[in-house]
Amino acid sequence: MQILIIFTSDLVIYFTARYEVTVELPSASSQSRFVIHDVPINPLASRLWPELQPPDFLDTYDAVFTFPHLKTLRNIAERIRGFSSVLLITLTRNNRLQLSVETDVVNLVTYFPGVDAQFSDKTEDSDCEIRVNMKRFLQFTMIQPLSSSTVTGKLVNDEQLCVKVVSNKLTCHFFISAVSL
Repeated sequence: MQILIIFTSDLVIYFTARYEVTVELPSASSQSRFVIHDVPINPLASRLWPELQPPDFLDTYDAVFTFPHLKTLRNIAERIRGFSSVLLITLTRNNRLQLSVETDVVNLVTYFPGVDAQFSDKTEDSDCEIRVNMKRFLQFTMIQPLSSSTVTGKLVNDEQLCVKVVSNKLTCHFFISAVSL
């Protein structure tokens, strides 16, 4: 079973196994609106799965890394949420993941040393970073992974963060787009 969730700066789309698409629309007030559409979906037989090719955008990345424990990430993100609605995620060349919030009053940085990371050739000596919506990042950390799950991230510098959660029977992909300032 696969669940695909796409985050953009203004829209969230959920594709579920119930053959419907749920779209979350932001509004001027603090409340969001959900619109559910029944979309005719024809599931592919499992014998046809080997013939499918994965999308190309999963192959283009600047860095691939393994996330620290999701509960720790969620706790930190919830605590710094009050300072800003934008979270800066930085992956340094010395395998350190940084979550930071920058405002006029405070610069707050949390470090996760020893993150397993691989950089592509095009990043050369620079660090990779992306600014994401704090609410979207917290939605990703709210999943309840199984004990044997691994969470990896593919970062495209200042464009997109692709998070893949793999457990025994479930694979989830989360695509979080960058926030432009």
